[in-house]
Amino acid sequence: MPVDFVVPAGNYEVRKRFRHLETQRKRYQMPWSKSVLDLEHHTLFGRTALGWARIIYFYLLLYLFILLILAVMITAFYYCFYKDKLSPQILKGAPGISRFPKPGTIKFNPNILENLYFYADQIDSILYKFDTFGPQKFVECNKDKLWGYHEKSPCVIIKINKVYGFTAKTYDDVESLPKNKPAILEENVKKYPGGNKIWLTCEATKKMDFHFIPHPYFDASNDLTYLDRVVAVQMKNIPPNEEVRVTCKVWAKNIDITEKYSGHGHVKFYLNMHVK
Repeated sequence: MPVDFVVPAGNYEVRKRFRHLETQRKRYQMPWSKSVLDLEHHTLFGRTALGWARIIYFYLLLYLFILLILAVMITAFYYCFYKDKLSPQILKGAPGISRFPKPGTIKFNPNILENLYFYADQIDSILYKFDTFGPQKFVECNKDKLWGYHEKSPCVIIKINKVYGFTAKTYDDVESLPKNKPAILEENVKKYPGGNKIWLTCEATKKMDFHFIPHPYFDASNDLTYLDRVVAVQMKNIPPNEEVRVTCKVWAKNIDITEKYSGHGHVKFYLNMHVK
């Protein structure tokens, strides 16, 4: 027989139940310790072992990818800039050549001291930048304390500019010298045997003598550090009251001499010694 239900009289309200709200209420009612480690549902901080494994796996892949990118960048940088110290790359191009004192024409009167200070001070300044005792290495060129300008035997400083990582490939014997070599270069190679020398030669449009201090080459055995990049050139028997063009060249297998541009393997300047 059907069962009769007795429904009390009155007003009723039907409410819809939302399962996710009930779940939230249950979570709020949980103690804080269970939100950290829930042994009933096998979760840690609300995540199961599988969830944590996925997160760890994701971040491992992410960091491995970042490390791979860094490794590629470092490798590319190494191969572009520092691979094989004996084989210059990109930033290891041939260094430029500088000459002091400036400007392009050295015009002086050996009897007017005020005029000589301008050139002597420049030489002192550049040598002191290398070393406090820099001028002492070239004292032979500075017997008059004015770098020879008072004694009609002026000196100029030829400097190889610093290029980090550059290693010169030198001419170590006469047989390896280029065909366009000057005769004095062959003489110097015979006179100063051994390797790691960037040779220096000078010539002028008028007959005059050149004396190189300490020697007619740059010592490249220590990668051209400090004063190894400097040679003093003393000029003697200068024809008075004439403008003389002087060209000084450096000689190494990987330093090209570009005649069109001063400083590319060579320097040019004019010398005019005015004597009444």
